[in-house]
Amino acid sequence: MYPDKANSLAAVFSSLALAAEKQQKYELSEEYARRSSGYIEDIEGETQSLEYLRDQILEDLSEGIPKANQESIDAGDRGGQRAMKWAEKVSKIQKSLIDRYIKKGSEAIGDQSVFVCQSCGFIFIGSEAPEICPVCKVPSLKFRKIA
Repeated sequence: MYPDKANSLAAVFSSLALAAEKQQKYELSEEYARRSSGYIEDIEGETQSLEYLRDQILEDLSEGIPKANQESIDAGDRGGQRAMKWAEKVSKIQKSLIDRYIKKGSEAIGDQSVFVCQSCGFIFIGSEAPEICPVCKVPSLKFRKIA
């Protein structure tokens, strides 16, 4: 694997780790971080592992987040409900990025940069960070560029 591709993939996994940590998905965050620090060269094995991570996200979307949201509703916790809405949006974005990588490989990133919102974990791939986070509405200064 070429170093620039490995670096790009390491950046994406680093972003995913940060986003999962923001959602307090620590086991998932550790797996993404492990991928980032020691990118695996076996593409077939990588795809299988990405599919596992995607399955974990799907489980969160179908079971974990709705359950936590209902508990927030039952408790009258508007902050918890807002956090679950953010978690749902960011998890869908993570799933989309994983699906795109499984389908296109490193072409999914190309020569773009990876940015992560420090408030909610939103991941953005582009030439520069968005002016406002589309998930939590913080300004671009809250985005961290992943190198």
